[in-house]
Amino acid sequence: MIAEFYALCDITRDIIWLRQHLQTLGLTLKDPTLVFEDNAACIEVAKNPSNHKGTKQLLTKYYFVRDELNKSIMLQQISTTENTADVFTKSLPSSRFLSMREKLCLRE
Repeated sequence: MIAEFYALCDITRDIIWLRQHLQTLGLTLKDPTLVFEDNAACIEVAKNPSNHKGTKQLLTKYYFVRDELNKSIMLQQISTTENTADVFTKSLPSSRFLSMREKLCLRE
């Protein structure tokens, strides 16, 4: 869960940068950027400011994600079986790999 939260912090930082860059180009995004997360515990830690078991390792500097919720980002839980990012991060059975590859519009 800690690694997932750090990854969420990284993508939040990237989204903030990209949104600011777009704003300098004259493009303002009205709605928060949707971020799909398959780890329910990670979403709960981001949304709920109370202490959670196993989060003592998280440095307080990473809690800026909470401040960005519904401003720059919006979290939505996605099923692990539907998470196309898994094709880049995990070893998958060939049938699932082919399915995810198809969803990414990648062909052999």
